[in-house]
Parts: sequence; C-alpha cells; structure tokens
Amino acid sequence: MHFIVVDDEKLSLSFFANVCEEIQPQHKISYFLSPAEAVAYVQEHPDTDIAFLDIEMPELNGIELAVRLRQVSPDIRIVFITGHDHYARQAFAVHANGFVSKPFDADEIKQEIANIQRMQQTIQAQTTPQIWVQTFGHFQVFVNGRPVIFSSGKAQELLAYLVDRHGSCVTADQAISILWEDSSYDIAAQNRFRKTVRSLKLTLEEYGAMALFNNGRNSKSVNLNAFCCDYYDFLAGKPEAEKAFMGEYLSNYTWAEPTLAILLQKQPLLFDEFQ
Repeated sequence: MHFIVVDDEKLSLSFFANVCEEIQPQHKISYFLSPAEAVAYVQEHPDTDIAFLDIEMPELNGIELAVRLRQVSPDIRIVFITGHDHYARQAFAVHANGFVSKPFDADEIKQEIANIQRMQQTIQAQTTPQIWVQTFGHFQVFVNGRPVIFSSGKAQELLAYLVDRHGSCVTADQAISILWEDSSYDIAAQNRFRKTVRSLKLTLEEYGAMALFNNGRNSKSVNLNAFCCDYYDFLAGKPEAEKAFMGEYLSNYTWAEPTLAILLQKQPLLFDEFQ
C-alpha cells in the first residue's frame, strides 16, 4: 500500500513515522509537515491509498485538507489524527474512514490500516475484473477470460517488460533502450515512447484493466495486486505454475533471456523434487 502522513508538529510526525515503518515496512510511506506539499504530492501520485491527517494545523486544517485531497484523488482513504472528539461531526461530513488518537498507539494505527485493507479487498473482489498475464511461451493478457488485443506491438512489449520487472519502476530512457535497442534518447524517441504509453493506456482502458498499470510522470510499473501471472506464481512455488513452465518465457522478446536463464536454473531443482 501507499500512504501519506501529514502533521505540522515535527516531533509528532517523527514518532508516527517510526511507528508506521515498524508495522508497515513493506509499504511506501511519505511524510509532510506542510498540507500544501501533501496536496502536490498526491497530484503527482494519485494512487496514494491512505492519508493520515492531523486535524489541528494552522496552514490548512485536516478537514479542509481532506476535501482538497478528495478533489485530487476521490478514492483516497482519510484517517484523522486528533486528540479531541469535537471534530467528529466535521469528519463525518467528509466521510472519514477512521481516527487515530494522540498520543499515538501502535496497535490503533495498525488496526486502522488493517480495516482499510479489508475494505479495499472487499471492493476489489466485487468490482475488479479478473486479469491473467501469461508469460510462459508468448506474452498474452486475458481479462475475464477474454484475450486482450493490443493495437500497438510496442505497447504490448512495454507491458511485457514491466511484468518482467516484477513491479519495479522503469524510466522512459530505460524503456526506450529496451523497446528500441539502437535508438538514442532524443526527442523523436521520447515522442515514440509517449505514443506507445498512450496506446497502452487506451487498450487497457478499453478492457477495464487499467488497474494493472501504474503510469507515473517519470516512471512506469505494474501493480502486482491487480493481476495474476504464471511467472509470479512460479516464483512463489505454486505447483501448477511449476508444471506449466516448459522452458519458454516471453519467447517473442530477446531481452527476456536473462529471466529465462534464471527460470531454467530453477527447473532442474523442481524436477528433482518430483523424482
């Protein structure tokens, strides 16, 4: 998950940061003393899941900040940080998802995060299409069993490369060096890349699968929680994926050969286990 914490008190923010990083070390957490900086950050990162907001701040109080953040990212979950109960009615008006009391309690913070995670999982189970990505053999994507037809071969290859990177962020120059091996990182190449990204977005939107693509301003990646993949299942040791791997991985792309080599190294060990 990806969340932010906003509190104008340095000591309070520092303590909250220590608690969050202790209980959620695998998630991305950003901290802000300034509400304005928090708004700017969410504009750049609309995939932010949760905002922990101190209510009493002089520049912009937490209630007003929540309204601003919801304008930028309507689906962001709001959890207010407060030592007082008299804000409950105002918090209700902006549909707050929870409260954390001051002084902070690690169990309370952990519980609020868990509550929102359960809420998101329930919503996703009800509304998210089932996306399957096949990497063994040729690259293919299926949405609710329907194969995705890409209008651009480079758009399809870009998505395949992001899947191969297993959620790691890829910059424009990195992607260009893969998609157009002999191309320089010049204006023409950047324009080609932007056109490719636009084509990928249009295709994913058409199939209702945009959730799997993180389209940051300066980097691209896949959302690992949005789809299932034979390669990822193989790495997780799932027997059905191990049986499905027949020595071919993204066979239409030469840049996938290093990953194939890793898979082939694991394959003899898997065969030994079945003997």
